Amino acid sequence: MADITAKGDPQLVAKDVQVNFANMDVKVHGSMLSWLYDLIFSIAKNTIKQQASTAIAAQVKQMLNVMVNQLLATLNLEVPVSAVAQVDMQFTAPPSFSGGFAQAWLKGQFENITAPQDAPVPHSPLPTNAPSMMIEADVDQFLFNSGFWFLFHGDMLSHTVTQADIPPEVGLQLTTKTFGALVPAMKAAYPNSNLEWGLVATQQPNAAITPDQGVLMTGSFNMTWLVQATPNATEFKPMFTLGLDMAATVNLAANGTNLTASVGLRSFHMTLLDSALGPFDTTTLTAFFNAIISSSLIPMANQRLKPGFPLPVVEGMSLRSPALTTNAGYFSLVSDVNFVPPPSVLAALDRHVALRQLQKVGVIHLGDSAKAAQGKAYVAIN
Repeated sequence: MADITAKGDPQLVAKDVQVNFANMDVKVHGSMLSWLYDLIFSIAKNTIKQQASTAIAAQVKQMLNVMVNQLLATLNLEVPVSAVAQVDMQFTAPPSFSGGFAQAWLKGQFENITAPQDAPVPHSPLPTNAPSMMIEADVDQFLFNSGFWFLFHGDMLSHTVTQADIPPEVGLQLTTKTFGALVPAMKAAYPNSNLEWGLVATQQPNAAITPDQGVLMTGSFNMTWLVQATPNATEFKPMFTLGLDMAATVNLAANGTNLTASVGLRSFHMTLLDSALGPFDTTTLTAFFNAIISSSLIPMANQRLKPGFPLPVVEGMSLRSPALTTNAGYFSLVSDVNFVPPPSVLAALDRHVALRQLQKVGVIHLGDSAKAAQGKAYVAIN
């Protein structure tokens, strides 16, 4: 039977293994006393069959409980994504088997590595129909929103952007001279001073999965413009604060055993919230940032996302013809699989050479009760 550990790792528990010898004969040749041995063995045949069945059943049970669980132990169900965060893919309930396919429910949550905590965000309903290929994985938008909850409530969505944060290939200098034409009042007050931007999320970002847009992510931030008022000043003072409302799309795809993504800018708006320089129009400033994001930052982000993130698969397994689709509230990954037993599994099998040889030469047949009608031995496993 399939089960899970207290931690949520999958495990196989072979509780009952039945071995049946429908027909068994023992003959002794080449001795003057062969007739006597045959007589003894004929009397003790049932005892020999029972002992042989018990011995083989014990070997099969041990092989399954050791070999299969060694294989399952290679599953990495807590996938680190940074120095402090991981995606928890532990099982939330034992797998179920019905209608010719198996179902398993996994947590699918971003959390702190050292102090994991459940995110109080809603799940989307997932399908329960049989998969169209060998495996199907359905992931609801809870996965992304648990990540946003983790970041927002962990005070990780705030940052002061300095010149060191600007990629050299963007070619943008954080000075009042660069942005003077867009905010004339700033140029008049500080003709050529260094700038910093203080960014902080004002609410928890949100992710919504849709069939036509992929993953739509929205967020709101405050952006405070800070200036180095004098060349030797060690502190930057605020000039004005803008409200940022932005939306981006994330398109997901499967590549081998990796989940890949590409992002696109859906919308970006700036609104003046307060200003020590007086009111000014943010239209040209908004257009400038839209151009920088679309022409430089988005392509750079997609280049970094191109390798993708590893999917949690059993050692030795690879996906064949994977396909990913987005639906209302969730995305689905379907695929056929190839499996090459890893060295750890082969080593476990080598400890049961006798059993393998019996199966190879046709003396026993694992799980094939039809062989009993042909006078062959078979092994039934529950």
